[in-house]
Amino acid sequence: MNTSFISTFFTPERIFFIGVGSLALVISWITGKILQKDILKKYRPTEHGSFIIPLAAVLVKNIFLAIGILAFASALGLNVSSIIQTIGLLGFGISFMLKDLFIDVVSGFFIIGYKPFIPGQELTLQLDKGSYKGKIVSIDIRYTTLENAEEKILIPNSFLFKQPVSITK
Repeated sequence: MNTSFISTFFTPERIFFIGVGSLALVISWITGKILQKDILKKYRPTEHGSFIIPLAAVLVKNIFLAIGILAFASALGLNVSSIIQTIGLLGFGISFMLKDLFIDVVSGFFIIGYKPFIPGQELTLQLDKGSYKGKIVSIDIRYTTLENAEEKILIPNSFLFKQPVSITK
């Protein structure tokens, strides 16, 4: 019984497709690693936004690895389109739940990239419920931290795009 299962499952055609899928997986993994190393080789760390380039390098590597895994699954005869649809629906649901976080993170990327203000400057943010004023202590992907004599203030980066900001040099 075991030999009949093996002989029916591992036909020459299926062995060929498993080999092609394995080759696609290895090639995509190697390509991802090469691109990751290439991105990191051109990376020069700075104090302001030092995590963005390494994060992008890891994302590129993982995207290529995911493509290789899907190619391998397709070679095994799995229905890859349903896997992709499931991933898409999960991504949509998660992004809808975390939309405020995503807005803050995207705003953080813009702030870190464009550098409209830097740590050490005085910033005043006008909100509907009042204003916040303080010296910029740090800027990260989600929050900009202000500090004044009374308190330390964490301002979500999306507010810095939606509201008027006054920067004292």
